[in-house]
Amino acid sequence: MLTDDFIIEQSMMIIRFLKTALISPGGGFIEEVEDIPFQSPQLEIKKELESLMKQKEYCQAEDLLYEQLEQEESDDNLCLGLWFYNRLLGEDEKTMEEHNFGKDEILAGLKELESKKIDF
Repeated sequence: MLTDDFIIEQSMMIIRFLKTALISPGGGFIEEVEDIPFQSPQLEIKKELESLMKQKEYCQAEDLLYEQLEQEESDDNLCLGLWFYNRLLGEDEKTMEEHNFGKDEILAGLKELESKKIDF
């Protein structure tokens, strides 16, 4: 991962903010994105997102995420979005661009999640 890249830096800043702003269902703060304890239906959506990402269907995966967010703008769905964009940051940049999904779209998605943050 390129740490000196502006978009990556901005994305990581938003992820850090969202991680501290969101609270896990157990009542504690989320320490790591991979440690988010998803429940159904988020667990099912997460599995679908993972499958789409393996198939390099990044745009379709993002569409699925936003369908879920439009159905219910909850902290659980925002955590799902945080997990999704964090995973995309780990994907190969060239492969993602070949499949019409760039780092700028990750940053835009994270900013959208930030704007939807629910106040507790």
